[in-house]
Amino acid sequence: MILDSVSDLLPGLLPGGYRGVAFDVPDTRTEVGRRIAEHLFPGHDIAKYDDLGLLPEVVSVEGVILGDDYIARAKALRSAFTRPGPGTLMHPWLGPMQVIVDRPPEITFSSRELRVARFSAFFKRLPGGAPLSSSTAGLVADAAAVLATAARRLVLAPAELTISRVQASAAKRSARIFADAVRDAAAAIPRVRAGAGTGRIVATVSSARAGAPDALESLVSSTGEAMLAAVPALTAPAVVVAPAYSAPETKPGLTALQGLELVVDIASRLTVSSAEAPSAPDRAMLAGAAALVLSEAGPMLGQAAFPTRREATASRSAIAGAAEALEAANAELSETLFASHASAVGRAISDLRTTTIADINEIIGRLPEVVAIVTDRRVDAFQLANHLFGDTPAEIERGYADIVARNRPRHPAAIPAGRIEVAR
Repeated sequence: MILDSVSDLLPGLLPGGYRGVAFDVPDTRTEVGRRIAEHLFPGHDIAKYDDLGLLPEVVSVEGVILGDDYIARAKALRSAFTRPGPGTLMHPWLGPMQVIVDRPPEITFSSRELRVARFSAFFKRLPGGAPLSSSTAGLVADAAAVLATAARRLVLAPAELTISRVQASAAKRSARIFADAVRDAAAAIPRVRAGAGTGRIVATVSSARAGAPDALESLVSSTGEAMLAAVPALTAPAVVVAPAYSAPETKPGLTALQGLELVVDIASRLTVSSAEAPSAPDRAMLAGAAALVLSEAGPMLGQAAFPTRREATASRSAIAGAAEALEAANAELSETLFASHASAVGRAISDLRTTTIADINEIIGRLPEVVAIVTDRRVDAFQLANHLFGDTPAEIERGYADIVARNRPRHPAAIPAGRIEVAR
């Protein structure tokens, strides 16, 4: 557990920002509608109304600034509020939008809350910003591409800013650590270990221990390509006409969700190794490698099919937690030779974290929810599915398969009494 982690101290917060000042958001509201003028006349019981057009959206934000630098960030937010003209508000659910401060914001401190500043602000949304219907998946893809570019520069920064002997030693150590992280992550996730393509991923890093000193960047890139190739959803060509018959795969590739889990696990392991690295070049290379691996979450997330809200929420927490930990590890490079490269990576990580959360939040509302049913006797999975989905016969078979897959009974016709989970 990271004691300085916002998600650990106050679970449920989502990241936001205004004019580049980051904060976390527990609650937000949006006022929408039309401007209606009411006219009253003597002797008439019914009023007359005139429609004066669309009412400007007013977005209210209840935000929290938490951390050792809460006073400095509160002052920065105060300066952002006092600047004239419109600014960019990063909404946790609706994404970026152009706004102007509508009413005087309030920033509060309390002796009962250490390292915490709270604020409330009202923003009036301006026309011409990103529409609500803009693709959040596109924003994630753009943020992932920016992160990959910045991370690659950080990995190569020691070769530019340090002597060759120091860089070569750090590169060899980092390559070994990266290879071990990939092997351990592939072996730790059963669903990933059983999928086709995992062997190719592990084989890609098998030569890391004897690799050239400057091969870390190409090693990370080739591993990323192997991970993308292991997910058929990312590489399968569009089929206009389905074939009459195709032999089933004996060992199917990874799903996008499994690939996403693998990417986040590898990035988390590299982040821990970066924090424990013996020198600044090692930390820079490992932090850059972690960010480069985490950028692969962009295409994975674009193809991920979440079965229920539970899986979507778990993925959101995992990506946000990995990005937050990587931001903290990357901040340790702010007083080294690699400060400028680390700063670019930090901004890109923050953008990816914010856009990822906004994208998953947009998906969650359309997903079924996992419900729990407690029984006092043995039940038949098919009878339970018929009871739950009988009003929609087409859903009975899907519900039956979900009950069996989610609860894994020894026999579907005799599920023991107790808690049974099903998505509906």
